[in-house]
Amino acid sequence: MNQGWMTIEGLRTDSVSLPRVVDIERTHSVSLLKAIQRGDVVAVKVMEDLIWLMSRKDMEIQDDNGDAALSLAAYNGITEIAKCLVRKNRNLVTIPNHEGKIPLVVACAGDHKDMTYHLYSETPLDFLSPENGDHGSLLLDCCIVSKMFGRSYIN
Repeated sequence: MNQGWMTIEGLRTDSVSLPRVVDIERTHSVSLLKAIQRGDVVAVKVMEDLIWLMSRKDMEIQDDNGDAALSLAAYNGITEIAKCLVRKNRNLVTIPNHEGKIPLVVACAGDHKDMTYHLYSETPLDFLSPENGDHGSLLLDCCIVSKMFGRSYIN
């Protein structure tokens, strides 16, 4: 077991605040993200453990670019992390990013079909109605551009 994993395991029992402890340098964050994108099982497990250590409120915090964790997962097409995030905080699917796009629209715009299908199943349909903004019309536009429509996409 490597030292990084032991540190994360130790966080489960420590009473130290997670944001102070988990101050991962940008290069390590990028490496972890790339490992997750490659499907590295250990990297996904590390991220899942970190997610379960976070409070629901902390999961809604947006970075300097205005993106919350689920928007970043949607942008990168990392469905396993998105599932873990949504399991812990279902409200994340309704938090728009810096461009006003919800994670479902971000995933569709990035042509991440599996992520789009998953987030569509998690996003309340009434949230996509015109009364709640342009999320539904943005989704429709992205579906047309990404060619995610028609009988071949209906399960």
